[in-house]
Amino acid sequence: HSMTIHSLTGEFAHAANETEFLTLQLERTRAMLGFTLVFCIVFFQFFFLTDIAALGLDAAIVHTLPARLTVALTAGIGAWLAYRRPLSIRATRIVACTSEIIALFCFMAVALARPLEAHWHAMSMVIILVVIYLYIPNRLAYASAIAFGSTVGFIALVQTLLPPRPVSDLLTMGMLLVMVNTFGLLSARRYNRVAREEFRLQMQLKEFAERDHMTGCYNRRYLHDHLLGTELARARRFGHPVTVVLCDIDHFKRINDTFGHHEGDAVI
Repeated sequence: HSMTIHSLTGEFAHAANETEFLTLQLERTRAMLGFTLVFCIVFFQFFFLTDIAALGLDAAIVHTLPARLTVALTAGIGAWLAYRRPLSIRATRIVACTSEIIALFCFMAVALARPLEAHWHAMSMVIILVVIYLYIPNRLAYASAIAFGSTVGFIALVQTLLPPRPVSDLLTMGMLLVMVNTFGLLSARRYNRVAREEFRLQMQLKEFAERDHMTGCYNRRYLHDHLLGTELARARRFGHPVTVVLCDIDHFKRINDTFGHHEGDAVI
């Protein structure tokens, strides 16, 4: 298949191409996932100081500390898995989705415990959405579903469970969150597309370097760099013989001289 990039997601349209890309990027994906989760743990726990300032130490320990520790535990396990275990593509997405969903539920719990600070919670929500779209590696469909779902949930929380807000506040908050989701989605799509275009170009350059442009057959460089070394090692390991077959076309120059090089290329 040609490496067609999907216009909406920025991912490869063919599953085989997408899997090849993700497999080659897997080590980098695990590193990015682990780093982002550790970073989020540090800052989410650091904001416990604001809980103490807003609620007092005793109330903060009761009402917000369990949620913050749950995030630390979940993201910490995810980061440990990302750094210490050879996670598959599917496993990295499970870790990403699980960490995001639990963190968002715990964020809502903190917002409920501090009901008079809806505007600050909205700013925090904006930051969380940016992290979901751009910094936690995940499939765009999953990231956008979690981001949009949490946005709807947060707006419903502000409107129904927290103290009543002026209509202007709710409208501004809603527009801000919609804008962040929109730009986050577009930015993630652009990031996906740029990464895959670079990968596609690398694969094309690799193919040009290893294959004859006219026949599509592997060239001498590929023979020396890959086949001979691999096959000779396999033959030594298993005690099998190795056969190299060379083919030639007798009197091919006559075809070029008689019919022209264009027809000679067609014969080849």
